[in-house]
Amino acid sequence: MNKSFFKYEPDEKMYVTDDYISYSDGSEKYFIDLFNSVDVEDDSALLTHIEDWAIKYHLSQERINVISPFLDLFNVNGNVLEIGAGMGAISRWLGKNFRHVDCIEGNINRARALRARTRNMENVDIYAGNALKTNLNACEYDLATLIGVLEYIPFYSDESPEESVVVFLRNIHNTLNDNGILIISIENKFGLKYFSGCAEDHNGDMYSGLMDYPFKSAITFGRNELESLIRQAGFSGVQFYHAYPDYKMPVSVFRECSEIYELNPDVFWPKQILDNIPRKHLFFEPLVIKSLFKEKMVHYFSNSFVILCSKSADTNLKTEWVFVKCTDPLINADYRHWIKIAPDKNRGGFLVEKKALNHNEDIKENNVFSVKLTNQEYVHGSALIMEAFKAFLAKDNYMSFLNLLSEIRGELLKNSAGEDEEGYPLVSGCFFDFCFWNLIRRDGKLIYFDNKWNGKEDMPVDYIIFRNIHNLRHYFIGYVAFNNFEGFCAHLMSILFPAHNAKRLGYLVNLETRLITELLAQNAGMASPGREARKPA
Repeated sequence: MNKSFFKYEPDEKMYVTDDYISYSDGSEKYFIDLFNSVDVEDDSALLTHIEDWAIKYHLSQERINVISPFLDLFNVNGNVLEIGAGMGAISRWLGKNFRHVDCIEGNINRARALRARTRNMENVDIYAGNALKTNLNACEYDLATLIGVLEYIPFYSDESPEESVVVFLRNIHNTLNDNGILIISIENKFGLKYFSGCAEDHNGDMYSGLMDYPFKSAITFGRNELESLIRQAGFSGVQFYHAYPDYKMPVSVFRECSEIYELNPDVFWPKQILDNIPRKHLFFEPLVIKSLFKEKMVHYFSNSFVILCSKSADTNLKTEWVFVKCTDPLINADYRHWIKIAPDKNRGGFLVEKKALNHNEDIKENNVFSVKLTNQEYVHGSALIMEAFKAFLAKDNYMSFLNLLSEIRGELLKNSAGEDEEGYPLVSGCFFDFCFWNLIRRDGKLIYFDNKWNGKEDMPVDYIIFRNIHNLRHYFIGYVAFNNFEGFCAHLMSILFPAHNAKRLGYLVNLETRLITELLAQNAGMASPGREARKPA
């Protein structure tokens, strides 16, 4: 970093200038006070302070999923430039994994919050200033990050949107060394969520991005347009990745390549609802994703891009994996893990690798569950979750959906042993996750995969069926012909189990709460089972 542009303030312990930008969401003082009052070394401790989506955005460990899967491609002994560092959601991870990090943040109060959050990291320097007007040294950095930044460059520039982006990217190109990498994360202007009823993330207007932003706003780009701008800036290597449900809180990421379309379309099912922005529900997204998958067009309509760019065409920008997913950060740290799908170079096909994030053990246990992580061959076939979504919309009074639930019930009954006090059949706790999202139909049979959660106690069959319905409620709300989802669930359960009543349903709800709580971090803040964070009204 060219420090002549800044003045070091010993009391602030950061470099400052008089040229800032006005971007602010009004929460800066809250986070300054928070980071100064907690043990910032303990990332999980911050979970207790998550009360809504706006706070979750700055504190959630999901934020690092946009960059951590690529660590093997980066030079961890090199220098990092983080542009638009915000209040440190990514900065601490960078500081832990790289030799030196320069963070530049355009808002002085955000920079103060960032400094408080990284106050114990001597290898992290904070610069408060306007990145558009900062002189960067040539060939200084091995990695530069633009995570949620590029879309704002046209808004703060007097040049045309395209020209402002190219000029800015050229400046970053110049500051990277010959083998340096730039990582960009940005929404896709043609993201499927914008067609299905989500407001544009940056201005709150419906369809404004699809209409090429008719008024002044932060702006995003389509896939081909964005690649063209990157190459105009001088980058020779460009590799696109795609984050679901988006780059802000990514659950999964896939590499754009032909191999990804050899997998089952359920890998693109985001397994998380985007409810942080105003939206309508104009169509059922998972089934549209399946249609796009058939045409090999998912990568044009993904909600967010993660792009790796290099000065040299010889720099490796391709991960070994084609798909990666991380478990919910609200899960207890002992059980959090990556799931990676990569081509099997020895036998062909694909291999599914599961690896714990916080330890090197394959098995972890508590009083209720044992969790065993084992690698396995990827299972091809018809994803039952996609069958379930289609059956749900079949307009036959849910009979097709009930038939799938009956099929699952039948498979469970084949493995039942004994009954509970109310006479409901019991199955081994290894069937805890015998649900749509973990079942593949192949050659007329249901195959149970990813069955890592093993309950130590037997579980009622009606509880497993309840989980199949209950855990899809966020997708079905808005499509259910009942006053509430609870009524819908009770209706289905009474058909599948004629003696079922409100008391039994309440028992299943409590059982789900108790068992899921055993898997959650003790300080998981707002993480009540099955409840998503929501942006304040």
